[in-house]
Amino acid sequence: MGVWIIDEIYYDNQDIKIALLANALIIRKSNICRVPIINVADNHTDKQEGTWKIKQEGSTFFLVIKTTNELFSDSFKIEKVRWERDNRTQGQLLKIIFSSKRLRMFCTRDAADVPF
Repeated sequence: MGVWIIDEIYYDNQDIKIALLANALIIRKSNICRVPIINVADNHTDKQEGTWKIKQEGSTFFLVIKTTNELFSDSFKIEKVRWERDNRTQGQLLKIIFSSKRLRMFCTRDAADVPF
């Protein structure tokens, strides 16, 4: 849960970060999420709100997002959750990778994020 800053995002191995109007994925305790809108949005990628849940298959966890935004309505494997040293602040940043068949996001937990 929380605010995840999208550092890198690839759709079919193409970098699409420049097309995001905002680069945050917001996951709230209430199972409501907000996904980025794409700059070249049509009516299938211009909606921000959706719902989310965590699904487990064996030892693998997935973030499942349901939204009318077709780009983000998918099941994302949760990969490589790790703490990484931030050289600027000398603190630690929580990093994660979310990946589906077509979309891959490299994210950092917003350090300024407060619990909802």
